[in-house]
Amino acid sequence: MEKYDSYKPRGRDEARPPIPVRQSTPPPRNDGKKKPDTGFSPGNAQPKNHSQFKSDLNNLIHYLNLRVWYYQKREDFNQKKTRLGFDLSKIKGTDFESAARCVKQEFDVADAEFKKYSEKERNYEEKFFNQLKTTISSFMAENKAKTARTDAASQATEDCAPKSAAPGQTKTDLESLLKTKHLEARVADFQQQLDRERERNDELEKKMDALAGKLDEVTKTDVKAQGPKQSPSSTTGLDSFSVDLVTAKCMAYLKTQIADGKVEGLISKDEIQKKFLELDRVMTAGFETSVDATQEALSSQTPGARTADTLRSVKANITSLEEALRSEYSKSVGVISLSIKDLEKRINSQDKAIEDLTEKLNGLDEIIKKLTEDQNGHGEAIKKQQLMGDSCGHGKAIQELTEKLNGHGEAIKKLTEDQNGHDEIIKKLTKNQNGHTRTVKKLTEDQDIHSLEIKKLNENPSGHGEAIEELTRKLNGLDDAIKKLTEDQHGHGEAIEELTRNQTGHADAIKKLTDESAHVMSTLATKDSDPGRTSLDKPGDEGGTEADQGQPAPCIEKRIGEAAQKEFTALLADLVPFIGTTVKNEVRKEKQAIVELTEEATSHLARLRSELDKLKVEEWAIKLEHAAQMAIQAKQDNASALEKMDGLESAWQKACATMKMEVEELALQVRSVQTWQNNFTTRPLYEDIVSHITQTLPNGVWAQMTSLSNKIDKVESTLALWEERDGVSAKKRRIQAVDSPVGNGGSPA
Repeated sequence: MEKYDSYKPRGRDEARPPIPVRQSTPPPRNDGKKKPDTGFSPGNAQPKNHSQFKSDLNNLIHYLNLRVWYYQKREDFNQKKTRLGFDLSKIKGTDFESAARCVKQEFDVADAEFKKYSEKERNYEEKFFNQLKTTISSFMAENKAKTARTDAASQATEDCAPKSAAPGQTKTDLESLLKTKHLEARVADFQQQLDRERERNDELEKKMDALAGKLDEVTKTDVKAQGPKQSPSSTTGLDSFSVDLVTAKCMAYLKTQIADGKVEGLISKDEIQKKFLELDRVMTAGFETSVDATQEALSSQTPGARTADTLRSVKANITSLEEALRSEYSKSVGVISLSIKDLEKRINSQDKAIEDLTEKLNGLDEIIKKLTEDQNGHGEAIKKQQLMGDSCGHGKAIQELTEKLNGHGEAIKKLTEDQNGHDEIIKKLTKNQNGHTRTVKKLTEDQDIHSLEIKKLNENPSGHGEAIEELTRKLNGLDDAIKKLTEDQHGHGEAIEELTRNQTGHADAIKKLTDESAHVMSTLATKDSDPGRTSLDKPGDEGGTEADQGQPAPCIEKRIGEAAQKEFTALLADLVPFIGTTVKNEVRKEKQAIVELTEEATSHLARLRSELDKLKVEEWAIKLEHAAQMAIQAKQDNASALEKMDGLESAWQKACATMKMEVEELALQVRSVQTWQNNFTTRPLYEDIVSHITQTLPNGVWAQMTSLSNKIDKVESTLALWEERDGVSAKKRRIQAVDSPVGNGGSPA
């Protein structure tokens, strides 16, 4: 039914070259060219308001023609605008700026015309639909008036009939009823015939569309053969004049058929058109208004009501099914997405746990490697520990080792204090050595003084007694000093290391002292041999010596020299061996003591090291055991994590399989519903109706259809002639169309 309710443009190629614009007037109104048959006949009586319906119908046809004409103009300008836009896109980027400006101006003009004709087309389309409603209203009013007049005439006839004619009137009524039933049957037949004729008209329209398509293809082929640079032809398919002519003829024929008020004197086409309009309204009401309003407005006897109800129910079921499928699909997708996110979170947490375990295992591997190296280094200590006894005495051994370590710490502390004391003693010995050096120096100075005093005694013999006593005292003091020095030397035994380092210096000092003593002895011996010379005599003073040679030497001087020499020699003989022996003994004792202390400290250190090794071995054994336990625990955790991962993987696969099955099932349902929706159509119903009408169509209608087919054949032959004429003089007409000025004063208002 849609093809009768809305206009659809014929299928034409949008890419073909555009048609030049022909500014012409709309098709003329064919009002009153063919007057309807108004002859007097009972079945052809015109109603009083027929003029109103006729004027409304003429206006409707006029608006339809204008709307079609403006549509054609709009399409022409649309094609021109498309072509100009394509040309403008090709010209852009080149050096021809003036050509681009010209094309842009033409494009703007075409766009303005396109908008203008589009606006007029919409206006006339609104006017057409408004006029259609008005025409339908006038048609319904005419039918109601006609029915009222018929009822009034029949009532008036009954009132005017005499009472004596009652028996005859009854017979007449029966005949009228029979004729009425017969006429109703024939009306139904003619209704079916009209339906069939309508289908035939549809087929003829399709043929006309096919012919127009062929003409378009022929024109397109001619344009392609002429080349892309030639101006497009103005006669593509049916040109404007041909379309206007065909439209005028069709509209005149339609008006003639509508104006004809009878079909073989049995039923008017107005009533048939009324029935069909009502059927169309019923069929289209279900898709525009609500179901309840439609059911209230229509009765059960209205044609097409059941079909409309069925279609509405089917549409409602399809809509509800689509909504249910969409909601179910969205819910399933949401649940699946949540489960997927949950699984991803769990997998991420498991990955982190596995990474932590891997890091711990790597750290354990390093610890185990280090422990293995330490264990290899302490292999002998571990063997010794295994040989020491069973594991029950480990606690006591550890306690003893701890006590020994504490004692060793105290011993080490004591040794440190002794070392500090030794340092102080070494410093003291260094000071004493300096004092000894000063003492030896002082003794040397005293020896020199003694020599001077001896020289003085030689010079002054009278004071020899006092000098001898003084010298004796000094010698005694020297003995005391030597004893004190010996005692101090005995007290230096604790500074073994410093004495050992200074032994060579002491030997040198003793040797020097011995040499000096020998020098003193030799000096004294020289004095004994030469008593007349003193140490104060100069080497060249020989006169004095010679003067004194005759004098006798005193005996006391000789005795004093001998006594001093003897005492000093004895003292040196006793002192030097004693000092050397004492020093050697002390050095030997101190060396022995140092060796003993060193051996003892070495033994203590060895025991301490062994005990520390034992403690380290036990500690490393505990660490190894703990590391082994941690490794076992890590392996167990890793195994449990792997089991959990396997469980998660199986759950993930199961969820994926379930989701896949559900999605496939949902997709299958959607496809089945989509297929059913795509395949749903009312075409079989209409085909059955058409076949039934075709089978029951009377012969009179066949004659009309034959005449209509002959007319269509004539139209096709005329079109063929036009096509041949277009093929011969197409170029000439194109030139005339290009050179001719713009139409007859523009488009209609």
